[in-house]
Amino acid sequence: MSTLTADALRHAREGASVYRQLRELRRALRAGNTLDALTAAARIHAIAVRPNMRPGDWARAQAACERLLACIPDLHAQGYQPGLRRVVECLHTDAARAAREAGDLEQAKLHLITRLGSLRDRHAPVAQQARALIDLAHVYIAAGESFTGGRMLADVGLLLTTEDPQPEEGAMPGLLAGPPPARPEPAARCLPAGATAAATG
Repeated sequence: MSTLTADALRHAREGASVYRQLRELRRALRAGNTLDALTAAARIHAIAVRPNMRPGDWARAQAACERLLACIPDLHAQGYQPGLRRVVECLHTDAARAAREAGDLEQAKLHLITRLGSLRDRHAPVAQQARALIDLAHVYIAAGESFTGGRMLADVGLLLTTEDPQPEEGAMPGLLAGPPPARPEPAARCLPAGATAAATG
């Protein structure tokens, strides 16, 4: 089988799987079932986004992200589910990267602006907001808008010095969340030979 035929077959299977999962996603959204919606979205990402995040397939990854985003109600829209908020943020991140790599800088801007707005709306840790702003600045610079991009980079410093620092958030709760990390035990006190804890306290 030629490489062209194998690729066509892979894309056909991918399309059929995505179509089935999109139906599951829409059904879960109508029912208000966040867990099933997360499951369907994760499967679509694994089928159509992650494998295409590579040279030659960036446009396919971008299209898959945007198709998935089109099915999920936006913030404050009817049917919006807060449990999908971070999934949407991740999809905008992947869509922006794919769009930038594919040369679609205007779409990359839109995805990053949307993600940054979501991070600010939920008061995400400053480090996350700063990274999103840096990514957006680099896209503006790549698009030839160096002045705007430079102003954004200056705003990063302002953001980091005026906002109260917050700890980075852990894994996104949901299907991929692991157990919380165990806290380290306090180090044992080493006592000289023949000494007791009371004597050294």
